[in-house]
Amino acid sequence: MKNPNYYKILKVVSNNCLLVKDGDHEMMIIAKGIGFKRSQGESISKHTAVEKTYQLISDQDFQNQSAQPELIVRKTAEILNIIGEHTEVDGLEDTFKSLSNHISAMLIRIEHGENIRNPFHSETKILYKESYDCSVKIAKDIENKLSIVLPDAEIDFLTLYVHSMQSDQETSYVKHLNAIVYDVVDCLEQTESFQLDRNSLNYARFIIHIKFLIQRVLKQEDFTEIEGIEVIIEQYSQHRELGETILKIIESNLDCSLNHQELAYVMLHLARLNLN
Repeated sequence: MKNPNYYKILKVVSNNCLLVKDGDHEMMIIAKGIGFKRSQGESISKHTAVEKTYQLISDQDFQNQSAQPELIVRKTAEILNIIGEHTEVDGLEDTFKSLSNHISAMLIRIEHGENIRNPFHSETKILYKESYDCSVKIAKDIENKLSIVLPDAEIDFLTLYVHSMQSDQETSYVKHLNAIVYDVVDCLEQTESFQLDRNSLNYARFIIHIKFLIQRVLKQEDFTEIEGIEVIIEQYSQHRELGETILKIIESNLDCSLNHQELAYVMLHLARLNLN
């Protein structure tokens, strides 16, 4: 007989996170040390102090999407457990929620044989190198332990969540930054005289510069002024129009004004890229 005052532990995700069953609903409960020395099948009082609870998408919600809805929920918890071995899965509330839902949707895509593409694979590896490397290791663990092979695009999207947890940044912040960078890349690709080598070192430097420029604006940090800015602008005047277009993209997205210092640096990076 079910005891309404207790949760049943379905999975110990980490020392700080449990997958439990409350009646017909499965949920995550988070509290420091709540998973320590706990085991699957045990009961835990609902009066236990917890910091956060997340109700997972139910089996019923998967009925029209998956042939094995219960397995999707369980595999989601298993993957969260693997991610927890590499990073903290119980950090930011919005990140944890969206990560859980993303994994469930990913498993359904894999079940259906649906492959998604990430046209900004190179940029993801450049912008979040450490998080990408971590995600590759996570994907390998998932393959070894669960026999689930993650496509490259899924690893890219997992990278964004890993970065959010490692940097203590909300996923929405990371996605906003990415959207601006991608707009800049689109601008470069639409410039006919511009031959873009997305695997070059200079391209990586350019993308990283744009990333830090956006972060400075978002954090309202002052730009350190240096001498010789006007000389750079004059020397690379052929790149001024494109440089100004790129700054306008950033300004319109962030509702800010960028100065000649920023323009000069963007022009300098453009000059280093492969132009006809």
